[in-house]
Amino acid sequence: MEAFVTDISNGLAEDIGVSTIAESAVDAVIDALRSDMNSTGESAKSSTLLDVDREMDVLVVARELFSSILARRIAALRRQHNAMLPINKLPAELLASIISISVHSQTWSIAALWNLASICSRWWHIIITTPSLWTTARMFKQPQLALRKSKGLPITVRVQYWNHSEGEMKQFMEIVGPQSHRWQFVFIQTTFTDLLSSHLGRPLHQLEGLSLGYHGGWGGSSRQVALGAIPKLRHLRLTRITLDWRMLTQISLETLSLRNLRQAHAPKLQELYQILASSPRLTSLTLFELEEAVDADGFQGEPLFLTRLRTMEISRIGEQTAIGLTNLLRAENLHGLTMLVKMQGSSKPSDFQALLRPSQRSGLLSSAIRNQAWKVVYAKIGPESLELSDKVIVGRAAPGPLSLRISGASGYPLLLYLGGHDRGYDIDLDITDSRLRREDFDQVLRLIDPLVLRVGSDHVYPTMMALSTLPPPSQKWICPHLGEVHLMSTSLPDRNTIVDTLQVRNGLVETVLPEGRSRLSVYNAAGEVFVTETASFSPKTASPSPALQTFAMNNSSSLLEGTSAFAIAESAVDAVIHALHSEAVNSSRPSAKLTALPTIDQKMDVVVAAQGIFSNILAQRMAAVRRQQNAMLPINKLPTELIARIIWGLLHSKTWSISTLSSLASVCSRWWRIIISTPSLWMTARMFQRPDLVVQKSKALSFMVYAQDWHHSEDDMRRFAEIVGPHACRWHSLSIRTRFIKHILPYLDDSLPRLERLSLATYGDMEGPTNRLTLGATPNLRRLELSGIGMKWSSIARIPLESLSLTYLHRSHVPEMQQLRQILASSPRLRSLALRGLEDPVDAEGFSAEAVALKSLCVLDISNIGNHILVGIAKMLQAETLLSLIATFTIRPGSDVSHLANLLRPSSEDSPLLSVVRNRRLNSVYVKISGKSFKLSDRKFLDDTPRARLAVEVRGVAGYEILLLLGSPDRGYDIDLDTTEYELEGEELIRALRIIDPLALRIGRQHVMSVAKALSNDLAVPETWFCPNLQHLHLSVGSCIIGEIAEDFLPKDRLEGTGAAAGRPRLLVYDSNGGVHSPKAVSVKHRGRTSDGTYDHQNVE
Repeated sequence: MEAFVTDISNGLAEDIGVSTIAESAVDAVIDALRSDMNSTGESAKSSTLLDVDREMDVLVVARELFSSILARRIAALRRQHNAMLPINKLPAELLASIISISVHSQTWSIAALWNLASICSRWWHIIITTPSLWTTARMFKQPQLALRKSKGLPITVRVQYWNHSEGEMKQFMEIVGPQSHRWQFVFIQTTFTDLLSSHLGRPLHQLEGLSLGYHGGWGGSSRQVALGAIPKLRHLRLTRITLDWRMLTQISLETLSLRNLRQAHAPKLQELYQILASSPRLTSLTLFELEEAVDADGFQGEPLFLTRLRTMEISRIGEQTAIGLTNLLRAENLHGLTMLVKMQGSSKPSDFQALLRPSQRSGLLSSAIRNQAWKVVYAKIGPESLELSDKVIVGRAAPGPLSLRISGASGYPLLLYLGGHDRGYDIDLDITDSRLRREDFDQVLRLIDPLVLRVGSDHVYPTMMALSTLPPPSQKWICPHLGEVHLMSTSLPDRNTIVDTLQVRNGLVETVLPEGRSRLSVYNAAGEVFVTETASFSPKTASPSPALQTFAMNNSSSLLEGTSAFAIAESAVDAVIHALHSEAVNSSRPSAKLTALPTIDQKMDVVVAAQGIFSNILAQRMAAVRRQQNAMLPINKLPTELIARIIWGLLHSKTWSISTLSSLASVCSRWWRIIISTPSLWMTARMFQRPDLVVQKSKALSFMVYAQDWHHSEDDMRRFAEIVGPHACRWHSLSIRTRFIKHILPYLDDSLPRLERLSLATYGDMEGPTNRLTLGATPNLRRLELSGIGMKWSSIARIPLESLSLTYLHRSHVPEMQQLRQILASSPRLRSLALRGLEDPVDAEGFSAEAVALKSLCVLDISNIGNHILVGIAKMLQAETLLSLIATFTIRPGSDVSHLANLLRPSSEDSPLLSVVRNRRLNSVYVKISGKSFKLSDRKFLDDTPRARLAVEVRGVAGYEILLLLGSPDRGYDIDLDTTEYELEGEELIRALRIIDPLALRIGRQHVMSVAKALSNDLAVPETWFCPNLQHLHLSVGSCIIGEIAEDFLPKDRLEGTGAAAGRPRLLVYDSNGGVHSPKAVSVKHRGRTSDGTYDHQNVE
């Protein structure tokens, strides 16, 4: 490094650029770090402060140079790393094709492109410079960027959401409309079709696919779109959109879909026939909810042979239109057929003969069945319908490739057109709800000859009789190919009838029977097969019925069979099984030796053994990989003590539980060992959470005991006490809530040297035997919380407590006032005192003692306690640091309220109320009075603010009497007084207001005129002014009435603010809605206020 500095001082910087020198310096530093990481150069010596500043400037410039050089090198390394990746060795054209496939495999979006572009700079450059990736313009997806990046290539325009406004649609069309000559595919669903007309009417020479959908009511003008020249159009889908159908007769379409068109909009059958005739390459045809064509009745034409048509849907269209199409169309390569036709009075079953009869090879139904290679077709006839499907229809199953339903006429005559058994496929016939007559039923069975027959309760007995009838020698059996009969009824015929039918059909009687019949099985509605030997239905069927197997094979195929992974796994299993079998055969132990031809059980044992071997190997390899992965994690390189400290912090961040500890221990074996061997992690013994384990693992350390769930039994509490009780000397904190406190009390008699917190709560019959606690030596006790349980109070009279809470104690348990004073006097660092639900002790009335100064007390809660103990606490306490005061109590009717003066009247600097006001820096407090209560709070809405730090409530006495105790305005704080719910006499209110002089006043309708008159009768002498500090007046009346009151009664100088110089601040008047009255006009200006009811004076004009 010295040589390098010498070179610079010798003037080499004049011949070599600064950046070159800096690069040499970087090289030198890197070499030094590689050789010796701990070597450092001598620091520069500076003689003056100016030299130090110059040296700092030099270092700042050097840092910038080094940062620039290192940034370039890091970027070069990243490029080198990316270049070595196999995918980045692909040519740019091939990579662009891969990205194109990835983007177009899902709905195109600009976000998908940005995600791919953020992978590396090469991908970003390829995406940004490949126009074929930007050929989709979608609404809300930066269409202008897609148009710019796609350059001159054909584009796809998409609007696939109905919930856009007319303005958004207009803006989108202004972007993509000028590029209509580049449109290749258009997918638009909108309510504003008028915005498309001007663009679709232009020549669209690139357009290959058009999908338009209108979303709106049927009324008004028809949604007709005029198309320009579209020579390349191949795919057309219209929903509630009509065109000039004649122009489509000159275009060869490949897919056509027309949906939801009324009669005035739908094409005529002649036009539709011409459109199909001009499209010999049509592969998909959908006609859904089209009204009857005007020329459909009696339409005649030559058959149309659509050899490439594969899927066809004709649903809910006019019956004559459907009949005409099914009679004219021939599709020998059809694979999917969906039809839903309702016959009206003008049609008859013979109109569907061409569709149903299998004699026509290129007919729609026979073509779909033949091309799908279906062996069985499900047919269900009803009183007014015929349904055909490729699967058994159960409930509202999703339609399959074949779904045909003709309704509006009896299914019986339609079914006869399917012909006999030579149709080329078998039928699963369901006549459960057909209501067929007996003669029609026999004709259906003889003509259709189904493979499966499903009958209801009306046809169970006739079916058994017909199948068991022996035919004459010259005739055939009825339904000779019938293999299954499903009795879909709960009421079955006599079991002997079924036995006789099966014996006759299956050749079990001694009679010479003709050949050519199938074996018959009978099933009930639950799928149970009938067994002839036992004459009952057996639920233990060895295999599913042949019909179910046939239906399962119609559309099923193995996804794994034939792949290399499947072949390798199969070979491995065969090899292991063969090795296990050879080892067992050659075993020297007779008990383990297998025969040369093993039985089924022995084969099963071998397979189970092979399964165990594979499982063990995979488990071992996965465990090794997990150990390697855990060893490489940075956290497992930390010292054991530091990991234990981290786990300790996690446990203390929430409520300790054994489940949390178990979850952390299951991370890895090292964490498990650390947790098991660290006593400080086992610091809480909870009921139902293995307290015995906590006591054992914590060793000699202190631990906390918790049982805060009331829902436990006495046995649970007794067992818990027996576990943690013998270790009471190690208790750090004890928190118990139970009805069975007697089981834990004996352990508190002993010495508890480590106990810092004691919290006991119980409930029960307080008039019965007293629950009294006898506490042993507790020198470190700082927090005591007792609820429903008393104690020997002298045992804690000398313990310096920091928190004391006594709640809901019976009178026999409440400490005497003298004992309570001793406890407080011995706790000068007490921060929280809570006395709730305590009755007056025996010495409370007339108690007088010296005050106790608690200079650390911050929280005081004296709620629902006796009046005498309340007076004693108020007189005795001096808490100049008090931050929270909660006091709720009830005064008996007719009682003297003057004893509350020590609590409310600010005559002493150490009164609890004034201490809270002063320490919390409250400028005003909210006071609400009614006929039976007095409420005081630091927030406006006392009942809805549980976080209030100042809340005093006196019940059982008129709030007017308590209000007078607050004294004159020199109390040290202002009052926001609310009298809206108090039926107070006007004179009494005026007298109270003269004493209190509030900052804000809220009055009801009954007091509006009294207060207004008092303000209007203000005298000019300052000593007699009425409420000189009043600045906010809330009146429960409307704004118009306020204008009249202000005009007639309220003083103008206070409303306009001109009397401030005389000592009367501006008065703001509010209406019932919170609006501010303007003195210049009879109007109200609304403005917001904060959530706690304070006033924003900056917004008042």
